[in-house]
Amino acid sequence: MFVGSLDYTLFRSLNNLAGRSAWLDHAGAFLSNYSPYIVVALLVVLWFWGKREHRTRNRQSLIHAAIALLLGLLVAQLIGMVWYRPRPFLTHHVHLLVAKAFDTSFPSVHATSMFAIAVSVLLYNRKWGIGLLILAVAISLDRVFVGLHYPGDITAGALIGTGLALALVPIRRWLERFTAVVQVAWSWLHLP
Repeated sequence: MFVGSLDYTLFRSLNNLAGRSAWLDHAGAFLSNYSPYIVVALLVVLWFWGKREHRTRNRQSLIHAAIALLLGLLVAQLIGMVWYRPRPFLTHHVHLLVAKAFDTSFPSVHATSMFAIAVSVLLYNRKWGIGLLILAVAISLDRVFVGLHYPGDITAGALIGTGLALALVPIRRWLERFTAVVQVAWSWLHLP
């Protein structure tokens, strides 16, 4: 019971910041609604970023991230099917700044996805990885701010995403070989 009440207390402290500033509310709603597009745009830039040897490592990180992301989404969906937790706005009065989502709140799919991507990239590219980790934290906190998740949902998602990204480290050699094949196919198409 203590964990549940602590989770709710932390949720209230973040969600109660909503409704105080129109600018902050708009920024939170924007980040919540458009974060997937922002992340995809950043990953496309990373695919083409840098000189040839850096692009190869960046592409390895993105393939690693794609595998961790897919596994993370699968694990999060399976957990959500077994352990349904209602969204905060279904059980409490909250400041809801975005459209309602009625699927399970636990674990956060956004946090799972973002941490799987960020940690995967961090393993290959420190600067981009740190930047994506900062974005992952911002998006995760925003999901609580806008009223869609409890902090416990975010923590679980972050642990799942991080854990899967790290669990894939042993297949790094395979990823390097796979990326080499992708590079050859990419060059046949005469793409940068």
